[in-house]
Amino acid sequence: MNKLRIAVIGAGTRGRHLAEMLPKLPYSTEITAVCDIVPERCAALAPGAKHFSSYAGLFSGAGFDAVIIATLDCCHTEPLLAAMARDLPVLIEKPLTDKPADAEKIRRALETSKSRIAVCHTLRFLPAYKQLKRMVPLLGEVFHIAHEEAIGNIRFAHNYVRGQWGSTARNTHLFIHKCCHDVDYILSLLPEFSFYEVSSMGARTFFRPENAPENSTKRCHDCPHNRTCRFSAVTLYDEADKTRWPTSTASDTRTTLYGQCVFRCPNDVVDHQTAQLLIDGQTTFAISLSGFSAENGRRTRIQGALGELFFDEPARTIRHRDFDSGQVTTHPFPEQQGYHPEDEDIVREWLKNILHPAHPPVTVDVREALRTLKVVFDIEAARQTGNVIHS
Repeated sequence: MNKLRIAVIGAGTRGRHLAEMLPKLPYSTEITAVCDIVPERCAALAPGAKHFSSYAGLFSGAGFDAVIIATLDCCHTEPLLAAMARDLPVLIEKPLTDKPADAEKIRRALETSKSRIAVCHTLRFLPAYKQLKRMVPLLGEVFHIAHEEAIGNIRFAHNYVRGQWGSTARNTHLFIHKCCHDVDYILSLLPEFSFYEVSSMGARTFFRPENAPENSTKRCHDCPHNRTCRFSAVTLYDEADKTRWPTSTASDTRTTLYGQCVFRCPNDVVDHQTAQLLIDGQTTFAISLSGFSAENGRRTRIQGALGELFFDEPARTIRHRDFDSGQVTTHPFPEQQGYHPEDEDIVREWLKNILHPAHPPVTVDVREALRTLKVVFDIEAARQTGNVIHS
């Protein structure tokens, strides 16, 4: 059997990690082309492959049978449409796209394309989230879900203030980037809905120039507060272990945003946001995103006619209370090991779907991603307009 030739578009952390899953699986695959704007990333990912700086060059100058797309969120649509036009199988990082108009382009392309597309909505693959989903029937009819996406304050400053995800111009709106698969997962716990209404509020409140310490400077190295500020690039990056996050992912602190005062960066994404949905006139769903957490992790409370579930990712427990008996049971789950261990299952499922057409559909295909992404777009539109959106 010939090897399945795979191209990778976007050779950053996500593209590299997805590609690293290929040799771990019992399938004959080969990376024959890599595309990234940084040549060194292409060489590091697959030295023997053809390297390209544009996806257009890759599609015209390389031979391959399937493609992994792991660019920045704002750059997903064009390479996806190019792959769909050639009926190529695609594994694409979330979100599928970041703009409603591009979602419509993808929807139209589906009318003629035969591409098999899998979307990396990672929460659906994590064992703890699968365990929670299996327990939801214990509640009977579900009436309310409250979901919290807590981002540690240092992680938020690193990724979403100084980092490339801090600006809508460089990437996209934070809720779309961070919570598209949260919304997808929560909606997967409920029966397929017919209609909903949504409102949302959020703001960039803290990481602003007026909140900078008195007498502080634009860059940390010149700042009198660089020994005491918890966001100081001097202590957070320069003097820290270079092999550990976040130091391992910070570039030159004397010239890049990683050395700039977090209160004086060109960030414009919200640092906290909430959304409230009423689904089919019956189930309420509240979701919050905050960059002011002491720890990273999600918490989800699901309430139904027969009981309540409380999922606590930082504590690694799921607590179930049965209303009739009053019994409370706590179900621990193991700590997630390493960086995105679920990627192996995601890639395995995608390859099975390519190589064995009779295999069940992928967990999140393009139609399912478009269905739940519309809710995410409506949440962001509600925040920007201040309106309640009915859909």
